[in-house]
Amino acid sequence: WLTNHGATFDPLEIRWSVSQGYHLVASRAIEVGEAMARVPKGLMIGPRMVDRVRSDRELLEGLPWPDQSQVMLMKQYCDPNSFYRPYLDTLPETFDTPIFWTRAEASELIGSPVLERAIATRRELWQAFQRIKEKVFDRAPSSFPQKCCTYDRFVWAYSVIRSRAFGNYTLVPLIDLMNHSPESRLAPTLRKDGSELLSAM
Repeated sequence: WLTNHGATFDPLEIRWSVSQGYHLVASRAIEVGEAMARVPKGLMIGPRMVDRVRSDRELLEGLPWPDQSQVMLMKQYCDPNSFYRPYLDTLPETFDTPIFWTRAEASELIGSPVLERAIATRRELWQAFQRIKEKVFDRAPSSFPQKCCTYDRFVWAYSVIRSRAFGNYTLVPLIDLMNHSPESRLAPTLRKDGSELLSAM
């Protein structure tokens, strides 16, 4: 899917394992300054997608960029024929963060500020979901079917965006798999043509 639509990543290989899921490994030594991957803008999911479809632009007008990214991710996820389906199918279904924990698991954090923050985040997410449901989901049920656009799916989209997106809340397939050493130096760069380039520094 990536190479068929213009992505390049010659010195990298996509692998999968039970412990790490999908991840990237270097297939050879990479020189300083070498471009490791390039992903065209048409493969990205984020706020820039909103301007492509008039109905999306009207629905999402006024929403902050993080919310726009969550909504666009949910729209694509809920469409079984989405162009992005090969990428969506690689995303994790759950996250090991406190907002996903059961009551029993969360009880281990009683007295910790982490639990207080998790409760506050869940409350904020519920309020955001209700606001976006009324403004977007309920007004466009064909694009946002009720059985798919649930609160749990909203929390999932929030977690995907917050854990994998780049600075402008955009998901960049392939490059979002880059789990690198804290000592390594990588430079994601947005090019004039809208593509994302990842280079070694």
